[in-house]
Amino acid sequence: MNQKMHKHMMSGISPIIPLLVVASIFMFLFLKLDSLNIQNSLLNEMINVLNQATQWMYILVLPVFAGFIAYSIANKPGIVPGLVGGGLAVYATGMIGALVAGFIAGYLTKYILVLFKNIPNTLKGLSTMVIIPLLSTLLVAFFMLLFNMSFSQIFRDIEQILIQLDLIYAILFGLIFGIMMAIDMGGPINKIAFFIGIVSISQGRSTMIMASIMASGMVPPLSIALLTLINKRKFKYEQNQLAKKNWMMGLSFMTEGAIPFSAENPKKVMPAIIIGSALAGAFIPLFGTTLSAPHGGILVLFLMTNWWGFLISLAAGTMITVILLLILLPNVQEEVVENK
Repeated sequence: MNQKMHKHMMSGISPIIPLLVVASIFMFLFLKLDSLNIQNSLLNEMINVLNQATQWMYILVLPVFAGFIAYSIANKPGIVPGLVGGGLAVYATGMIGALVAGFIAGYLTKYILVLFKNIPNTLKGLSTMVIIPLLSTLLVAFFMLLFNMSFSQIFRDIEQILIQLDLIYAILFGLIFGIMMAIDMGGPINKIAFFIGIVSISQGRSTMIMASIMASGMVPPLSIALLTLINKRKFKYEQNQLAKKNWMMGLSFMTEGAIPFSAENPKKVMPAIIIGSALAGAFIPLFGTTLSAPHGGILVLFLMTNWWGFLISLAAGTMITVILLLILLPNVQEEVVENK
């Protein structure tokens, strides 16, 4: 995946993360309130609205995802065909179809804009507001019709595989996604794993894959923070100060916090981080832990099934990484300067 495609995909992922987090919290609240069997018409109506809002948010995920990808590529003219293409993927090819729709809508609209570049000024307003959106949306709609007919069953099967894994395969997937989350910490490989996690929960599901991805993504920054607490001589004074931020970054699922430390000594830091993250991801299925939110770290613990398994897996992966770093990393040569 080249940098431009990665940028466009992330432009689609960024706005759906809060949408999915809010939807999963709304679903949690609805299920809890609905189980109380409240005998009050006003409260029941509010609970019903909560349910409807939840369903709408999950429906909006794919159009918003595709729409923002198309917007990233073709600016405002790409929004309408992107939204329509993503909407047509909702009940057919799912998240993968919306990804394809976003890129097709964006690049197709960009090409149409080039074709209409030299039209007379008197027609530019009409072309921008009517002709270009109409033409691009029609072409994207027909493309998605053919795409959905050809690949609907294949992508549905892929989604089912992701959410109905046998234990052995779940452990294997957790191991692989753990490696992917740690290997470039926020780079393209990390984002591919993260995207697959989003695919698994995009229709309101709670999956072991998403829980594995979040646990393994939290290990690198947390392990660095803990290491500097146990032995400050493994890094320079400035890095020890910087590592304090990794507590919050790790707890909030921001893997990038470990990058400055891995860059300092990648041959020794990276293997330790990858092993710890992989094991954290692999441990999750052993406890049957699942998650329905794509972000939030420790703040979405209440949305997990068997949340205690998440904490055990996270702690185990972090401790393994810290032990390996204590063994592999030499003490820095300079004296550690203590705060006065």
